[in-house]
Amino acid sequence: MKPLFFSSFLLLTIATAQDKPAWIDTPQSQYSNAKYLSAVGSGDTRKSAESDASAKLAMIFQSTIKAEQTINDRYKELFTSPQNSTYEQSTDVTKNTSISSNQILYNFQIAETFTDNLGRTYALAVIERAPTAEIYEKKIQENEKIMGRYIEQYSKTNDAVAQYADINAASVFSTINEGLKQQLVIIIPGRTYVSTSGYDAVKIQQMLADARKNLPFAVSIKNDTEGKTTAIVKEMLSEMGFVTAEKGVLTISGEISFEKVDLKKTEEYVRWSYALSVVDGAKATIVSLTENGREGHLTYSEAVARATRTMKQKIKTNFGKEINRYFDTLVKKSN
Repeated sequence: MKPLFFSSFLLLTIATAQDKPAWIDTPQSQYSNAKYLSAVGSGDTRKSAESDASAKLAMIFQSTIKAEQTINDRYKELFTSPQNSTYEQSTDVTKNTSISSNQILYNFQIAETFTDNLGRTYALAVIERAPTAEIYEKKIQENEKIMGRYIEQYSKTNDAVAQYADINAASVFSTINEGLKQQLVIIIPGRTYVSTSGYDAVKIQQMLADARKNLPFAVSIKNDTEGKTTAIVKEMLSEMGFVTAEKGVLTISGEISFEKVDLKKTEEYVRWSYALSVVDGAKATIVSLTENGREGHLTYSEAVARATRTMKQKIKTNFGKEINRYFDTLVKKSN
C-alpha cells in the first residue's frame, strides 16, 4: 500500500505543478522585462497573495530608495489639503497608490491571480513602464508647482514661524520628488527628470536649516529635578533639526510627575504623566499634549527608570508629531 500512496501523492503534486500558469515561475513569459516591472506573491488568501506581490514589487525600489513613513504621511495630508485640491483632481493616479515597505508606488496593478489545488493563492503585481513613467513625470511637475508656492510664501514673510512652516512644507514635496525621480530611473533605466523650478533638493534643505536656526526653542519643565525630561525634549528638538536657547522664539513648557502606586503586589509601581505645550511669543499655546501611564519593577527606582524610558519614547514620537502637525496646519490655513 505504501508504494501506491506515494505514487498517488506524486501524481497529485505533478498535476498541481502542471496546472500552474507559467507566470508564477517566470512572469517575464507573459510580461516582458522590456515593458513591465513584475513580482509574484503568494498567500493563503487572495488578499494576502496580493499584499505579498505588491510588497515584493516595492522591494525592487527598496535597496536604492530610503523613504520615511512620516514624510509619506505628511505628503498625503498636505497634497490633499484644500489649496492643493486642483492638483488632486487633475490626475487619478492616487487611486493606484500603494504604500508598502515605505514606498509610494503609482500605477501598479494586480495583473493575474491563481489558486492551486492545495488552496495556495498566487498573485502577479506589475507596473507598465512607459505609461507609468509619464504619470511619474506629471506627478513630479505637480509637486514642483505646490513646492514653488510654498517657497514663494517663504520669501514674502519675515516671521520666523511662518518661514519655517512654509519651507518645511516645501521640503516635504522636495523629498517626495527625489524619491519619485529615483523610482523613475528604475522604471525606465536612463530616464531622468530635469527640474524647471530653479530649486534643487540641496538648496531647499539648506533653506530649511537656516529657517530652523532662526526658530530657536526654549525649554522650561516643572518638577524635572534631575533634568532628565528637559534633556529628552532637547534631544527630540535636536533630532528634528532645531536649536535650543535660554530665550527662544517658541517655548516648550510643562510639567511631569511620578507617583508611587500601591497595587498590593510584590513589585513596585509608579504612575507617570507629562503635560507639554509649545507657547509662542504672545504667550499663546499653539501645541499641547498630555499623556500618562503606569510602570512596574522590582524596586521603585527601577520602576521610575522604566517610566522615564516610556515617557522618552512617547515624547519623541507623539509630541514631535504634534509639533510637525502644527506647522503643516499653519501652511494649510494660510492658503
